Amino acid sequence: MVKNTVDDFWAKVDRAGENDCWPWKEGLWQNGYGRFKLNYKSIRAHRYALELVKGPPISVNLLALHECLDRRCCNPKHLYWGTHQDNMRDRRMNYKPAWNRKEIP
Repeated sequence: MVKNTVDDFWAKVDRAGENDCWPWKEGLWQNGYGRFKLNYKSIRAHRYALELVKGPPISVNLLALHECLDRRCCNPKHLYWGTHQDNMRDRRMNYKPAWNRKEIP
C-alpha cells in the first residue's frame, strides 16, 4: 500500500508563480530541507520534485541542487542534478558570513 501519492506531495508545496520559489509547507529536516514520507520512508522533498519532473538521476552519486539557494524550494525550474563538487562550488560562490545569513523560518 502506498502511503502518499504524487497529488499528496504537490498539495504540500506552495506553488505560487511559475518562476517563483515553491516552498515546502510541511515538515523539515533539522538542516531546513523539506521532508516527505513516501512508502513509509522519509525523503528530501526537493529531490522528489526533481525526480517527478525530470526523471531520476543518471548516477546514484548525483544530488538534487538548488539554483535559488532556498532549501525549502521544490520548483523543478530551480533544481538540477549535480555532483558534490558542484554543490561545494555553489556554496563557495554564494557564501554568506553567519551574521548575514537568512534564518530558516
